[in-house]
Amino acid sequence: MSTLDSLQNRVHVILAKHFGTKGADKHGEFKIQNESAHVFISVGHGFGSQGLVIKVNCPMVGRVPLSPELFRWISVEGRNFPLGGVYLVPHANGTHGEIWFGHNFVADDLDEKELLGSLYPILVFANDLDDQLAHRFGGELFQGEQK
Repeated sequence: MSTLDSLQNRVHVILAKHFGTKGADKHGEFKIQNESAHVFISVGHGFGSQGLVIKVNCPMVGRVPLSPELFRWISVEGRNFPLGGVYLVPHANGTHGEIWFGHNFVADDLDEKELLGSLYPILVFANDLDDQLAHRFGGELFQGEQK
């Protein structure tokens, strides 16, 4: 078993134990949820074929109207969180986009405490922040499988 496969298996075991996660989806991602916060966890190589990385991404608000105020908030305040930051995925139409929260970390020697110590705060934080952002900038909370 490769180190990547071994890490994928370790993550699955931890997520199954704490969240009842059944397995990875067709994109190779695991999903956990806390109310409106849908958190996707994936495993990958971080530096070419060297090093392993856990990628945590949380879609927060979809169909948010693009505006100078939104761009400013994302570039200044949205990057200033202890465990990651907010980023914008603009739609091809140029008028709307999606607000996501992302956090990556090196996982060469990942243990249960480290993984859970990254996930639990994001689950709680994202569940509150998505409501605040939808109220402030418009758009719709993420509702399910749009990936």
